[in-house]
Amino acid sequence: MRPAPILIFLASLAGAAMADTKWGGPAPKDDRMSLDPLPECWQECFNEGNKLSKPWDVNTISKRDFCEDKYFAVSYWRGYTLNPCTAKKCPNKEVHNTARKWYREMCEPYLGDDL
Repeated sequence: MRPAPILIFLASLAGAAMADTKWGGPAPKDDRMSLDPLPECWQECFNEGNKLSKPWDVNTISKRDFCEDKYFAVSYWRGYTLNPCTAKKCPNKEVHNTARKWYREMCEPYLGDDL
């Protein structure tokens, strides 16, 4: 596959996400995702990758927007930024189990059986 179609596809996703100004915008404090339960190496990777997460911010995005990932922006960011970082910085398998548990507990109300 040529790179041009992939770039066009990604640009269209980014454009769609930016067009919906409510998605990914700052959420009320009680609805924001909390990184506190995550192991330190995961928190570091979230914060390092945060610079690349536009149009949203890991410190202010709502749990619903992060979990439902309406425009696949979070999945793309997770696959190309967060996962490589945690694979390198978090060698302990138990740390990844803790992160999985955090994600499941946070996202279950929004995704239910789709987890």
